[in-house]
Amino acid sequence: MAHRFLLDNYRQPVIYASVMATGFCEKVRRLRKIKQLRIKLVHIWSYIRLCSIAEETVTKHGNLYGIFSTVPNYMLTDADVYSMADLEDVQKGELFKIIAPIVKYGRYHVESCEHCSAQAFVCELCDERDDLLFPFQFERVERCDECGSLSHRKCAAKRRSNGKPCPKCMRIQQNLLVLIFLFWHLAKNSGRA
Repeated sequence: MAHRFLLDNYRQPVIYASVMATGFCEKVRRLRKIKQLRIKLVHIWSYIRLCSIAEETVTKHGNLYGIFSTVPNYMLTDADVYSMADLEDVQKGELFKIIAPIVKYGRYHVESCEHCSAQAFVCELCDERDDLLFPFQFERVERCDECGSLSHRKCAAKRRSNGKPCPKCMRIQQNLLVLIFLFWHLAKNSGRA
């Protein structure tokens, strides 16, 4: 029955990598590389789709916005979902050949585009405003699991070695405590009226 389902849905994105056998993606080298590229693709697309300049940007493969439209929409929005055809293309190395140049040109555009750079992040720890961070820069950026803030890997390592918590998480926690106090104070005072 499962075999028939996969055949009937050969090109449909019905396979979620995260629910495959534990560690499967990490054990299969090509799948691990594609998953990293797909995550980058999703992040880069979130910038490209909102950038009016990207529609006018031309690469050696054509219009930047246009080359993103050559991959199925689900690949631009969800890095975890695959079709059976995608998995075969991963195994053959074909999916890498398709996605790698798109990520390369998209990354170059986002990192150098004034419009896209306005949506970049500043390291939560060193606050270096001349060194903008993007979520697809895995090799140099670390994302907080709790709040999603970005910081340089070296800054995050230094923070951890000093035993300090994430500054954005601390701000969120402090703001929450202030709100709780304000609600408590309002509730307490409204009972007096």
